[in-house]
Amino acid sequence: MDGLAHRDIDDATTRIGEFIEVVYNRQRLHSALNYLSPDAYETGVMQLRQKTPNAIHNKENCC
Repeated sequence: MDGLAHRDIDDATTRIGEFIEVVYNRQRLHSALNYLSPDAYETGVMQLRQKTPNAIHNKENCC
């Protein structure tokens, strides 16, 4: 991303947000997420919730 490619600060802010959502969060691996990208981690969590909704949402099973 070239700093000169943006019309103004609002355009730059919008494009940075788009870059994070479209590129960075789909490619970046994060050690706290077991070396998955944030998108891959969210997908896994959603699949787990669909398979075992009571185990994840039931506070009695926690801690």
